[in-house]
Amino acid sequence: MTLPHPRQLIGVTCLPDSRIALRYGVCLRTVKRWRENANVRFPKPDLRINGRAFTSESTLNAFDDLRRQQASPPPTATTTATTDHIGERIKERDKKQE
Repeated sequence: MTLPHPRQLIGVTCLPDSRIALRYGVCLRTVKRWRENANVRFPKPDLRINGRAFTSESTLNAFDDLRRQQASPPPTATTTATTDHIGERIKERDKKQE
């Protein structure tokens, strides 16, 4: 009897930590550090087989979306006004130089 590959055992595609490291362009130890650091909020593995950790792609995608949202908040009236103010100052500076 042949068992399915561990990446397909739970019905979704799961990546081992080595593939996760490749996905994010870091070493394997960095992935393990992210899991140990509560501030990073990196997802825990969905499956463990013989000490190897596997995480579903959907879990990683959700983590990526969360990080993306935290990194770039939507523009607000305040940030837009500040940007407009900077643009006006640049225009004034250019007029003075002419």
